[in-house]
Amino acid sequence: MKRYFLFNLFLLLFFSTSFITNAHAQELTTFILVRHAEKVDTDDSDPALSEEGISRALRLDAHLRHTELSAIYSTPFLRTRSTVQPVADTHGLPILDYDPFSGDLIEELETSQRGGTILIVGHSNTIPDLVNRLLDSSDMEQLEESEYDKLFIITVSEIGDGTFLELTY
Repeated sequence: MKRYFLFNLFLLLFFSTSFITNAHAQELTTFILVRHAEKVDTDDSDPALSEEGISRALRLDAHLRHTELSAIYSTPFLRTRSTVQPVADTHGLPILDYDPFSGDLIEELETSQRGGTILIVGHSNTIPDLVNRLLDSSDMEQLEESEYDKLFIITVSEIGDGTFLELTY
């Protein structure tokens, strides 16, 4: 319980102090990016979540329960959709599909979801690419196959300034 409290307190402090720029308030857009939770070890090209993955999906929901989300995006796979389904149920939001290899997602979201908080779930090779595009960087490398616990928070202003936070959950 203490861990959840500290995590939520940290998020609150992060969001409330991240952008005090000049005397003018900027409209901020926040992106929360996660890799899908652990999947069943199978040859299936679209595997379900394992028991550990289901537990992680429920932890993600617990961490984001009091975060006001404006949209949830997922690749169209069972493991990604299952990772964010508890969050979608809690917030009463639909899970919107996206193509992780289309270069249009970030630009589209920066316009259509401006000022909101967007949860995006993807894969070990797609989440780092989205992080790099949001930060206009190439620093983040592909996640290790065993890394399922990373949560990336990127907040950007209208003028392109941004902050980056990497957490585990």
